[in-house]
Amino acid sequence: MNNLRNLVSTKIENLREENPIKEEELKKYYLIEEILKRDDCFFQMTKENALDILYNIGVSNPEEEYKKLITIDNY
Repeated sequence: MNNLRNLVSTKIENLREENPIKEEELKKYYLIEEILKRDDCFFQMTKENALDILYNIGVSNPEEEYKKLITIDNY
């Protein structure tokens, strides 16, 4: 989970440095950052939403990462 949180933080930092700042995109990543604060967040959402989040934060293989995240070992 920490690697996902780091990806979101990096996205937010990069967006803050852009000129002009893309407010809507920044809000989206702040929301994702808030969601990822919960270690069990992927157990609480649909697969579609989970894959969307993983895709948006730049995970190279969202489907494979999702499978890892929903194993009982991560709960």
